[in-house]
Amino acid sequence: GEDDALNNVPEAALAHVRAAGGGGAVLQFQQDIVDELLERDGLTCIAEGLGLVEILALLLKEHTVPGGTQAGHLAREIPRLPSGGAEDAAVDGEDGDGAPPELEYRVGAGPVLILGLNEFNRTALKVHCKMHGMPYPPVITAEVTGNRREEIYRNGGPMFVTTRIAAVDILREALPPSNIQGVIVANGHRVTDMSQEAFVVRLFRSGNRRGFLRALTDRPGDLTRGFSKVDQVMKCLMTRQLNLWPRFQLVVRACLDAHAPEVVELRQPLSNRVKKIQEAIVQVMEECMTELKKSKHVDTSELTVEAGLFKSFNRIIQRQLDPVWNVVSRRVKQVVWDLRTLRNLANFLLRYDAVTFLRYLETLRLTEGSMSMWMFTQHAHTIFEQARRRVYALRKPPVSPEGLGEGSGIGAKRAAPPESTAPALRMVLEPMPKWRLIEEIVKEIDDDKEKLLRKMEKYGADDETLVDELTEDDKSIASFLKSSKDIRRAEGEGGPSLAERYGQGPTLIVAKDEAAASQLTGMLLRGSEGLMRQIWEKYLRQRKAAGDAAKGKEKPTSASSSGRGRGEGGRGGGRGTRPMSKMDRMRA
Repeated sequence: GEDDALNNVPEAALAHVRAAGGGGAVLQFQQDIVDELLERDGLTCIAEGLGLVEILALLLKEHTVPGGTQAGHLAREIPRLPSGGAEDAAVDGEDGDGAPPELEYRVGAGPVLILGLNEFNRTALKVHCKMHGMPYPPVITAEVTGNRREEIYRNGGPMFVTTRIAAVDILREALPPSNIQGVIVANGHRVTDMSQEAFVVRLFRSGNRRGFLRALTDRPGDLTRGFSKVDQVMKCLMTRQLNLWPRFQLVVRACLDAHAPEVVELRQPLSNRVKKIQEAIVQVMEECMTELKKSKHVDTSELTVEAGLFKSFNRIIQRQLDPVWNVVSRRVKQVVWDLRTLRNLANFLLRYDAVTFLRYLETLRLTEGSMSMWMFTQHAHTIFEQARRRVYALRKPPVSPEGLGEGSGIGAKRAAPPESTAPALRMVLEPMPKWRLIEEIVKEIDDDKEKLLRKMEKYGADDETLVDELTEDDKSIASFLKSSKDIRRAEGEGGPSLAERYGQGPTLIVAKDEAAASQLTGMLLRGSEGLMRQIWEKYLRQRKAAGDAAKGKEKPTSASSSGRGRGEGGRGGGRGTRPMSKMDRMRA
């Protein structure tokens, strides 16, 4: 959990960070962002990957003083929370070794409420607090009693408070708005007029016009969705200042270029079947675009296939059709839905394996087959056919040509019919193209690590001798050793450990989501062919279970229908028998 992530941070790495940045690896633009927020409250929107958690840690650092300098801080220490264990140590500002932090929060200055953080942000913030020598702020949830919450509020300082608890305590005056020093809202793009963060901000501003309010977000794309989303968020936060920090900003660009990593880009070509599916999807989208251009309610200047491959295309079309959606024909509505389905299909083609993609197509055929228009095109047949060929192929058994066998003339014998005329199933199970590329890269990394390990066992910490003894075949190893600026520093002074010097650390593979990460894990453990066989067997089991369930539903239906037929035949006789009248049935 969170405590494991904190305790697993190597002390050498923490010492290295402190030595590099004087208490934290702080980049210049990160400090500039913090200074701008301290000078003017508002909503700060940064580009993704610029260090949202690090900036939040720097904001918390502004509320600290050197440890042991506050009068009476021992008597007014932050009380322990009832969760116990490592969480108590984090709240009290002590790390796992029992040593007090270098900094502590100011006492009596008023609470600083931190809202909007998720579990991942809190775990990362805990690591950054330890790097800067700061105590981890207390976490106030519904598990904390009311008296203990009031005591934490009196001590002041930053604290994580759930929005529901903050609203309840403000309303019952356990946390008067006038006593709140300020509010920090993380992930500000999620704030809406109906969100609990906006409600807490309104309660805070109703009784405190002088406290600060600082909001942060690293999701600029989410602020562009909808109509005037930025204005709505700033209105909910009751702020007029918007600070933008894109990657092309001069300070950010100069700082990132000075620490630019070495990037090697590898491109994996697609297989022929995948290319054919992509071309068919594009052709179907062009036909849908042509059909959509016939509508007088749509601006045709923005209807291109390139634009249709992005999520923003749906918003563009929906924004044009929303005012007249009630008068738009059903055909136009169906084309809009088909374009959304085709865009997802193009995305899933590169994300899903061959078996999962085929199963998704079969699901579409069952759910949208009778309504969708794109499935009745010629190119839709190509999509389904090539998707099937990526998984399996049906091979017909050889059949002897009908003709004369032994003898000749009228008495000739025909060739014997084959034992089985059913086509044979041949598994193809085409793996994703990028899987084999990842396997090659991981194998290359493992080979380099093995070479470095042998060098480490031979030379130890004598790096001077190691660099001199490297051969031409070890250019990558020599580049790794010479590129490290801290390789000559001692481990206790922030330098790398012996294993880190020789590149024996883990290999990090970044995936888009948890599903892709789980898929790559299975591929590395079983191999691409082994994983495809496992997915195929699971697919067959699901098809068999679905078939058995369908047969189980059909049996009682057929039995009851046959019973009714027999009963009617017994009473009414055959086809030529006169049907029984109501009086005859009463007599019978």
